[in-house]
Amino acid sequence: MPYYTLEQFWRFPLIVGSPLSYAAINGIDPDDVHMATLARFGTPELNNEGGLFAPAIDLVARILCVLGIVWIRCRTAASRILSGSLLGLLFFPLLFLSLLESPLLLYLSSVRSFAHDSCISNVHDRR
Repeated sequence: MPYYTLEQFWRFPLIVGSPLSYAAINGIDPDDVHMATLARFGTPELNNEGGLFAPAIDLVARILCVLGIVWIRCRTAASRILSGSLLGLLFFPLLFLSLLESPLLLYLSSVRSFAHDSCISNVHDRR
C-alpha cells in the first residue's frame, strides 16, 4: 500500500492513532523502517524521505509498466522514422520527451511542490 504518495493522509491527526493508521493496516511503521535502513546503509543526519525516490518506491510496478509501454512505442516510432513515415516523425519526439520528463510527475504530485504550484497559480490568476 502506498505510503509516501499518500503521506499527508497517513499523518492526519485523526488517522495516526486509529485502526485506520498505516501501521495498523500493514503491520509496519514506515518511519521505523526508514530509520533502520538509514542506520544500516546510510547516515540519518544527512538523509530524509523527501525527493523522488520515496514516491518511486510506492509506485515501482506502475512506473515500470508505463515506462515499458512508452519504450515500446518509442521503438515503433523510431523504426517508422527510419522507414520514412511521417507519423513516426510526428510522434517520436512526443513519446521520447514524455519518457524523459516522466520523473517530473512524481515531483509535481508531491507535497513539497504544493507551495511552489500555488504561488504560480496565484501569479497566473492575478494577470
